[in-house]
This record gives sequence, structure tokens and C-alpha cells, in this order.
Amino acid sequence: MAKTPTSKLVQKLQGPFTAIARAMAQRYDIDIEPSGFECCTDGRVIKIPFNADYLGAGARQVLHGLLDHEVMHIEEESRHKEAGAKTPLQIMTDCRDNREKMMLNVFEDIRGEHRKAQRYPGVADNLRAAALNSVEQFYKTAAKKGFTNFWHTLGCAIITQAQGGDLGWMPAEYKPYLDLVADEVAASTDQSLCNWGDDSHRLACEVIRKVGQKAEQDKKEQEEKESKRGKGEQGEDSEQSSGEGEQDGEGEGDEGEQSGSGQQDGKSEDSSGEGEQDGEGAADGDSGEGSGEGDDDETSEATAALAEGALGDSDTSDLMDGVRREITLKAAGEARASDRYVPHPAALAADRWITPAGSKHQYTMDRAEVQKQIHALKNKFMNIIRTQSFCRQQGDHESGDLDFNELSTVKSGNRRVFTRTAPGRELDTAVSILIDLSGSMGQGNQAGQKAYYAKLTAIALAETFDMLNIPFEIIGFHTPGRHVGHGENYTRKDPMEYHLFKGYKEPFRRVKARLSGITGHDNNVDGEAVMTAALRLAARSEGRKMLFVLSDGQPAGGGASMATLAKHLKEVVKKVTAAGIHVFGIGLKSDAVEKFYNECVVIDDMEALAAEVYKLVSKKIMGRAQQKAS
Repeated sequence: MAKTPTSKLVQKLQGPFTAIARAMAQRYDIDIEPSGFECCTDGRVIKIPFNADYLGAGARQVLHGLLDHEVMHIEEESRHKEAGAKTPLQIMTDCRDNREKMMLNVFEDIRGEHRKAQRYPGVADNLRAAALNSVEQFYKTAAKKGFTNFWHTLGCAIITQAQGGDLGWMPAEYKPYLDLVADEVAASTDQSLCNWGDDSHRLACEVIRKVGQKAEQDKKEQEEKESKRGKGEQGEDSEQSSGEGEQDGEGEGDEGEQSGSGQQDGKSEDSSGEGEQDGEGAADGDSGEGSGEGDDDETSEATAALAEGALGDSDTSDLMDGVRREITLKAAGEARASDRYVPHPAALAADRWITPAGSKHQYTMDRAEVQKQIHALKNKFMNIIRTQSFCRQQGDHESGDLDFNELSTVKSGNRRVFTRTAPGRELDTAVSILIDLSGSMGQGNQAGQKAYYAKLTAIALAETFDMLNIPFEIIGFHTPGRHVGHGENYTRKDPMEYHLFKGYKEPFRRVKARLSGITGHDNNVDGEAVMTAALRLAARSEGRKMLFVLSDGQPAGGGASMATLAKHLKEVVKKVTAAGIHVFGIGLKSDAVEKFYNECVVIDDMEALAAEVYKLVSKKIMGRAQQKAS
């Protein structure tokens, strides 16, 4: 039987996105954790939504880009360390202010993503989708709250231009600043000019310098305009005062009267029409100039405000935060719409594996209860092994060893008178035994309780597989009845507790006493436990993989409805079976397993254990053998 590569089997179990994420994790020595709806990283652990494989194509591509983006940063850190260069994170730590950190982050994103896209063309579209999505999310927020942060706006504009995106969202007053740093934007995607973190830092500092100079100049020009405007207003006030003085003087002396009279007469007789026209023109002109000055004032105020922002600091938020928030919202919406099973991140973080205690004396007593079933199971499985490993001579071939019994048929034209030896097959099997430790199983070792049946069944199977040298492990599971997470979008809010009664690499003789501690505890979330056991089994190299689930009925607890848990268990069993793992349900004094497992038996009487289990398993093993032989 050809072995299924572990990586492909894991991919079938996890879904395409999660499988790719885990493959990347192994390559770069990081951890990928499906965790609630979160999408974040601390540099060593990247958390992705638990339902990432079910998101829409657009959201999945952005999530792919975000994953590629985070891995890019981790890869760049390692590359710099190996080259003995100052890493981007170290450079970031030495930055003088948030403005410098912001622009360094912008150019690091562009440089790293462009470099990764050049080396791996397959990720280029994903990275571009994530980068432009970050700009889109920024614009949506800014459209509601305003472009309140100069450096965030300029950073998004630089990313958009470097990615070849549409800059229609950018406020017009930012264009002179973006044009000013066009050379730096162009250099950010040129590996001959920008290939290391120091190069990104140099570009960031150059942008800050150029922008600062322009902002200082704009601020100075605005102050000069305001100063001139102030002086002009003072001059007008002075002229008005002077005019009032002349009028007052006219009433004080004859010369004043004549002078005043002459001026008035001159205006009236010689140029009254012109005066009127000039007056009207002046009025129109004043009106026009007034309107223009108003526009200039608004432009100047906007320029001044922008200059103040350019000379100010930035905040420390990441431009990718908007992408993460959007993915989180979409993941939550998908889970709500499809009634998807999603455990709370706090519950996942509180999950634990324990090594249960046991009693050698109690184990000896329990084993004695099923001694006959162990002997019967061993013999039945040995018959399977002998049958499959026995070499057979198969006739009716055109070449091979001559079959003397068929020589007489040569005269009639038969040329298929040769035999070939069909080699026997090794069992080549790994087994996982998963035990429901819910409260309904009962507590203690009283005969008749479901937990007692589970313990005896596990002992019988373990002793049999150990004698046949079949690698196996035994896991118990339950959820303690305490919520550690809250929120309507989450299914499991209680932590999961796994009891490792025997691991694959543990010699059974050293740990078998642990099985005496099998008993009921609290609630049971079966679907997730089945997937956990299946993933561990999938890591084995054996060609055939069998998973036995010992249970007394319906999944319950964890903070979820029984209907949701039942739906999830059915989905998981279907997925695990489709991946090529044989899943067997063994009902313990309960036929509820028939609702969830296609291959199942119900144990009501321990005397029938060996016969029922053999009947269940032999159909799969022998059926595959006969199919292979044919």
C-alpha cells in the first residue's frame, strides 16, 4: 500500500489556507495558530482566524498577503542577522521619534514586499492586495474622521504610488509633498538602491528632511503673509484717521475751507463721471480682490495646517492595522452567517495537556476483567496479519514462472501460462484511541458505568496493539465547566483538557497504569477533539491510519448549543474520513454514535467486545486487501 505523504494528508485535514500557513511556519521556524477571529503577530507567533479556510476569495487573498507580509518581516530579520547587518527591528528601536518610525515602516514594507515578490512571483498579487487594502481601510477611516495625521496620509500615498495604485483618494494639498519625494519612492522598489534596512532608513530620513524643509518654508511664507496683512490693516486704519483729521481741519480755517472747497469743486466739475466710474470700478475691484483674498486665506490656512502636521509627530499605529480589523470583522460575519464552530482565543490559550496518574494494582485488576477479550482480539488480528503477509502464486500471466498445470492449453492458443508471486503486505498501521471523559460517562470504577466500559475497552485495544507492535496513542478529553471567554460569535468558551494516557513514543509497559484513571469529568466538545487526534495521527508515516472514538453520546458543553456541536462533529468526521483516515465510533452502552460515525458498534456487553471490534475493523482492512489484490 502506497504511503500518503504526511504534508498532503495534513493539508486535507486543515484546509488549503491553514496548510499553506503551517508550511510557511515550518520553513521560517514560527508558529501559526488558528485563534478565534484574530489576525496578528508578535514576531514569532502568527494568529489567523479559526475559520480562515472558509472566508471569501477576496478576503482570503488579503489574508494571504497579510501572512506573506508578516513572514517577510521575520525572513528579513533573519537575513540581516545572518549577514551581520543591523536588523530592521534594531533600526526601528533606535529611531528618534514616531515620525521616523512611521516612515521607516513604510519603506521597509515596500522594500521587503517588493524583494519577496521578485523572488516569489506567486505572492506578488497577495502582497499588493494587502497593501492596497491597507490604504483603502485608511481612506475609509479618514473619510469619516478626516485626514488628521499628516504622516499616515503621506505614508499611505507613498505605498499607493509604489504599488502603482490609484491616488484619487489623496487630498490635493498633499500632492506637492508627494511630488517632492518622488525620487525616494522610485528608489524604494529598486534593489540596487534599497536592499537592506539601512537603505529604508536612509530613504525615510531623506523624506523627513525634504518634507520638513518644505513645511518650514510654507510656515515662514504664511507668517510673512500674515505679518504683511497685519501691517496693511494698520495702514488702512492710519489713512482713515488722517482723512478724518482733514475733514476736521476744513471747519477750522479759511484756507482749509478753500482747499476743501477746491477739491470738491474739481471733482464735481471736471471728473464727476470719472469719479463715479472710478468709484464703481474701485468698488468692483475691491469686491473682486476681497473674494480672491478670501480664497487665498483658505488656501493659506490649509497650507499652514498641513505644514504644522508635517512638522509634528506621528502616532505608532501600524498601517496594516486596518487590514487586520477588516479580516477580523469578516471572519466574525462568516462564522455568524454559517453557524461556524469557532473557539474563543482565551479558551484556546487555556487548553492544556496533562499526564494522568494511575494505579498499577487497579490496572492489574481491570486487565483481568478483559483477559479473554484481549486474547480473542490478539488472535483475530493475527489472522489478519498472516492473511495479508502470506505470499500467493497468481496465475494467468504472459510471463513469469511456468505453470505446468496450464501447459495443455498451449495447443489451443493460450499464452497466459505463467504464474507470478504476489508479495504479502505488512499491516503498516498506526492507531489513535480517543476517549470521551464527559460527566455522563460516570465517575469511579463501578461496574456498569460507561466510564468503566471505556476503561476496559481501552485496555483491551491497547494490550492487543502492543502485542502486535502497532504504534498507538490513547487520549482522553473533556471541557471543565468554566468560561474563560465571552462573546456571542464564539462557540467554545471553556478550555479543553486532554489526558495523555499513552503517547506514540511511550513504551506501553511503562505507562499502562495510567489507564486505570479513566473516568468521567465534565463536558465534551467532540468535534475539535476528533480533529486534534486526527492531526496527530496524520503526522505518522504509516500508510494506514485508524482512529477509534469511545463515546457515550451527544457532544455537549463548552458554552455552545448541542446542535452546533453536533453539526461540527459530523463535519469533522466527514473531513477526516475523506482525508483517508478510518474513523470508528464505539458506543459505550449508547447508540448515539450511530448519528455521527458511518463505521460504528455499540458495546452493551464486554463479552462481545472482541467480536464486535473485529467485525468493525476487519471489513476495512480485509476489504482494502481484497481490493488491492484484484
